Amino acid sequence: MEKLADEGDVDLDRSWQWLKGGFLTKASEGYIMAAQEQALQTRWRKSTIEGVEDENGLCRICGKWFETVKHVVSGCSELAKKQYRIRHDKVGSRIHWELCRKFGIECASKWYDHVPSRVSKTKDGLYELFWDRKIVGCGVEFNKPDLVIVDQVNKKWTIVDFCIPWDGNVKAREDEKKEKYSPLAEKIRSIYKVKTETIPIVIGALGTVPKRLPGFLHDLGVPDVIGCIQTCALLGSQRILKNTLSI
Repeated sequence: MEKLADEGDVDLDRSWQWLKGGFLTKASEGYIMAAQEQALQTRWRKSTIEGVEDENGLCRICGKWFETVKHVVSGCSELAKKQYRIRHDKVGSRIHWELCRKFGIECASKWYDHVPSRVSKTKDGLYELFWDRKIVGCGVEFNKPDLVIVDQVNKKWTIVDFCIPWDGNVKAREDEKKEKYSPLAEKIRSIYKVKTETIPIVIGALGTVPKRLPGFLHDLGVPDVIGCIQTCALLGSQRILKNTLSI
């Protein structure tokens, strides 16, 4: 984290706000700090640090890679099928809820009760939100971003994609998302004759906040909810770790 901060890619103050702000219980704070320090009882730790005999160190879920904290929270192909998605959608639902409130689209009174619909739109149809929906007719490989904002007033489509990677990869994932959806944005401009913008919303699995995240939220026109999405990511990672390491 400090290396990325020195390179100008990570905001250290925002990355540690979960600990300074008292957003979590003391038990959760302690568990996440233990995860950051690689002090949890993973199979990798048992085999390499504690020297437990007959322990090969491989992940108990996928059995393919060493079971480190990094692997469990962001690198297991089996956990990605459901557990990572639950964490991902919780972060995304906060942004979706804020956009619903911004455009006057009907939504739950509390963000944590909000369940995004595949298509949400204003009564006059001038603003639409597509959630996890394919953009058909574009003929590109990556045509299903997490969220698309269709603004008929300003003739603009905004592609939004969420990601909760390992903390050392937050900057790389932001760049990757922009590149990944560049062909889709180009097709949308060509077909619908509109402007496009791609906005990645990335937060580290153990709380790291990229330097550009506040600016991306500003570009979306939503409040600074970094504290909330950071807490969602941390609690999601804690749940994944506890469930996995208790098997």
